[in-house]
Amino acid sequence: MAKYQELHIFFFPLMAPGHLIPMINLANLFAIHGSKTTVLTTQKCTSLIHNHINQLHLSGHNINLLVLSSSEKGNENITSPELSTCFLKAMDDLHEPFDQALKEHQPNCVVTDMYLPWTQEIASQNKIPRLLFHTMGYFALCVIDTLDNHATNGCVNVFRDEMVAVHGLPHLLQMKKSQLHDSVFTRNKFREFMESVTESELRSHGAIVNTFYELEPQYADHYRNIIGRKGWHVGPLSLVNLPSPSRTNYHERIMTWLDSKQLKSVLYICFGSLSHQTKIQLEEIAHGLENANHHFIWVIRNTKEDVQEKEILTEQGKGLVIKGWAPQAEILSHSSIGGFMTHCGWNSVLESITRGVPMLTWPMFAEQFYNEKLMVDVLGVGVKIGVQEWGMREEEKEVIGREMVERGVRRVMDEGEEKQSLGKRMNSMEEKARRAVEKGGSSSVEMERLMQEICAWRS
Repeated sequence: MAKYQELHIFFFPLMAPGHLIPMINLANLFAIHGSKTTVLTTQKCTSLIHNHINQLHLSGHNINLLVLSSSEKGNENITSPELSTCFLKAMDDLHEPFDQALKEHQPNCVVTDMYLPWTQEIASQNKIPRLLFHTMGYFALCVIDTLDNHATNGCVNVFRDEMVAVHGLPHLLQMKKSQLHDSVFTRNKFREFMESVTESELRSHGAIVNTFYELEPQYADHYRNIIGRKGWHVGPLSLVNLPSPSRTNYHERIMTWLDSKQLKSVLYICFGSLSHQTKIQLEEIAHGLENANHHFIWVIRNTKEDVQEKEILTEQGKGLVIKGWAPQAEILSHSSIGGFMTHCGWNSVLESITRGVPMLTWPMFAEQFYNEKLMVDVLGVGVKIGVQEWGMREEEKEVIGREMVERGVRRVMDEGEEKQSLGKRMNSMEEKARRAVEKGGSSSVEMERLMQEICAWRS
């Protein structure tokens, strides 16, 4: 790794947990390979990553933090989907500080989140190679590209029953029109923004993708050979050699509760950091869980009515309810966990795969419906709960009834042929994920290839 010690790489994440954590893991991977790494943040967002980076320092992982000056009025942290528009506007304040940071430090390369397309122009002006970082997998990227170009490629058909068929991919993709963002068929501001993301990728030196080849080989090939984009898969980044979080009494209580349960008998439920279920929907989930009669550990994010920040643990019937933050990776690693009810965010999908836990899928927005398709229809490691509507506002969606919840939980958790088949396929995928990041594995080889290419740019 000594040959990479002279490299200095900047990492500029989107200030949202689902983008921030994998970017820090990526920076740590570069540090493990010997390069100097610096993560860019803002004063308001420092608290989101300060503890994480401090923990890395204590474990001997050298990652620097550079705070960019920005407007005190800006909202630079996404805490709910509704804030995304305000967030993107606030990011405009960072153009000049980002430019100044590049001029002052002159890194050999800058890796920025896909949703920061304006960084490409600034990096180009400073003659610094820019890599784009995708926090989604190849499958979703290929679907998005096909849908974005449906007017010219003729690959999309919409039928009378509002079913959409997408051709031109390794698998035929069929979805409800209601499961797609309206920008697929209507040119709006979000569509224009995504076009700027694509343009910035085409002008960059390539993209880093948080996935591994064995998970979606046909789509890795499609992305690079058919779409014609340059990409390196270096994941799952959740398997990067990271320090274990310090255990608190709160943490120990969760683990002690899990220790008391039988092998693969507990369903873990979490819908990500940005999702806020309505009270009616929470009640239906609760009744469905009660009727399914399986142990569960359920993470409930604070609702708009309940803004309390402190983590709270309560036992309710056969379950442990967590309000606030939960140590998801460690929970999924516990031997008592037998299933994961998830919103299909890519980080959660990868954590489920790397722990061998079958999924009960409940997508909400972003690329989550595409991730569901990959997990359920292509890989066969998940079961659909039955969500039909894409949307950021849960109160505008149809409520998923307790009968659907019970049926989904039973399919994943009840002993039987389906559970055995799901577990067998997931265990195989878990093994492939771990091999991918080991020396000589597909992601390890890709990472070495990327480091060599950055060195070539420097030369």
